[in-house]
Amino acid sequence: MLKDSAPKPTPRKNRTIVPPFNQEQYFKTIKDPKRFRMELNAFINEFPELFPSTIENGYSLKEVRVSVKSNIPTRRIVFI
Repeated sequence: MLKDSAPKPTPRKNRTIVPPFNQEQYFKTIKDPKRFRMELNAFINEFPELFPSTIENGYSLKEVRVSVKSNIPTRRIVFI
């Protein structure tokens, strides 16, 4: 009997969290790191269940990327 040699999937470390911005607010906020952090902190306080518990240790804002499929900018954050 041969064993199944398919690799086992590894858990993803990256996740997408979509805070409830309205569209106009989002496009203004994504470009301004200070404003983005302020808005994100408000969402973290209001919706803590959307974020990993490690967010309590802090986070860093990273670059803005534009999706090839949707042409929508996103900002990466890295948990400390």
